Amino acid sequence: CWRRNSDGSLPETPVPLKSYESKELRSDGLREGEFYLRAKEDKSDVIIDPHVFEFANGEKAWVASLISPVKVGDNFFGITGVDLKIDFLTALCQEADKELFNGAGTVSVISNSGVIAAHSDTPALLGKTLKDIMPEDWKEDLAYIQNGKSMLEIDGGTNIYECFMPIRIGKTGTPWAIAITMPKDIVLADALKMASDM
Repeated sequence: CWRRNSDGSLPETPVPLKSYESKELRSDGLREGEFYLRAKEDKSDVIIDPHVFEFANGEKAWVASLISPVKVGDNFFGITGVDLKIDFLTALCQEADKELFNGAGTVSVISNSGVIAAHSDTPALLGKTLKDIMPEDWKEDLAYIQNGKSMLEIDGGTNIYECFMPIRIGKTGTPWAIAITMPKDIVLADALKMASDM
């Protein structure tokens, strides 16, 4: 495979892939060769959950792998893909959070299996799961994400609005989601002010 040099150029010779057919589980629960094996097994585009990747130069970064199988008819010949650094997602979430009610809520990006890919208020949540941060109703929220469904609900105990909107990534069939949480009093502030002015 080719991996860009730090200056953005491509090396003259490719770096041989290692362990691409390995089914050994890594500490994050993914198989060592997940990027190759999933595309081969599914014979369709895949996106691999956020994970730490070590580049040839020793740099480590959080990435999501976007992979497409190379096939003719139903015959699989290999893969093509890219490891996309996802640090930019946190900046996008922070910007969106500022635009929505002046940063009073949170904006996050969550993978199809519930891994946090970005979070506006707590970037350290990257790589954690819905189960880690929402232990009481994570299964219900994960079902919305995996089924590519939008959802808006209010938590009666905390008066927090929670909204999920699907992000469809190519032809992967495994949507991710943007999750927005917002205090009810902030969401309704203009309506309440208008009502009190009458």
